[in-house]
This record gives sequence, structure tokens and C-alpha cells, in this order.
Amino acid sequence: MSSNPSWWPYRISFDLVVKKSGFLVAGLIVGANIVSYYWQPMKSYERDLEAGKIALLKKYKSIHEERFAANN
Repeated sequence: MSSNPSWWPYRISFDLVVKKSGFLVAGLIVGANIVSYYWQPMKSYERDLEAGKIALLKKYKSIHEERFAANN
């Protein structure tokens, strides 16, 4: 405990706490950037997929209406 400042009440050294905290903060920043990097393209993919579903639904609805009108 001699290497710790007098105001530091914990057993772990102050230098080690600073190193671990820095590593944690860096990991948090890198992790957040990775999530943002992979999530943003997925967001646009889901938006395009939803638009494709709507277009396909309209197409098949019009085909159904044409067949229904031809049979009646």
C-alpha cells in the first residue's frame, strides 16, 4: 500500500485502477462503434425488405383481382 496515495482507501493500486478504467472505456467505445457499424446497414436492409414486401403484396393482390374479375 505504500505506492498508493494516502487518500486512496482501496487495496488495488491507483495505477492499476487507471489502467483498467482506460481499458474499459476504450473497449466500450470500440464496442459501440462495432455495433453501430453493423447495425446501420441492417437498418437500411430491413427498410428495403419491408418496401419489397409491400410491392410484392400489391403485385399479387392485382393478379388476384384480375383473376377474380376474369372468372366473374
